[in-house]
Amino acid sequence: QTDKDYMTKYIPLLFKKVFNEQGKIALSKTTNGGYFKIHGKELVRFFRTLGIKSGNKKINNQGIPHWIKKDKKLLIRCIRGLIDTDGSIHKISKKHKNLRIDYTSYIPQLLNDVREALLRLEFHPSKIINNQHIFLTGKKSIEKYLKDIGFGKIKCSCIF
Repeated sequence: QTDKDYMTKYIPLLFKKVFNEQGKIALSKTTNGGYFKIHGKELVRFFRTLGIKSGNKKINNQGIPHWIKKDKKLLIRCIRGLIDTDGSIHKISKKHKNLRIDYTSYIPQLLNDVREALLRLEFHPSKIINNQHIFLTGKKSIEKYLKDIGFGKIKCSCIF
């Protein structure tokens, strides 16, 4: 399944099934990407009850809602989703062949929440680097991540 299939087929059906709302795909004017748009006052109210603010997530400094932080299974799924969408796995450098997972966000509260969640899940994340990155480094950390959290969609078959 490609990203395009996921966005154009799976996401609209999921929103229709869960919220009984029809959204639409919008293409970005500044990037080579797209996003799913959906509107509705009831939908906004619903997400607010879950602790998710409406509007710009960066301006609102949105973090992980408390009800997710309290439930270890939900927290693991949340971290998987965040790293799947805003993370990467790569070699540290050409010289150093070791891998690291890099989570990037420009939202201070979300960065802090992800780091705290990784600590709670017994990982050893780096400090927040340049106000935007958290790293998990080393073979043992990567193996633990794969075992305990994993990836939702792996596009590369050659992690090791």
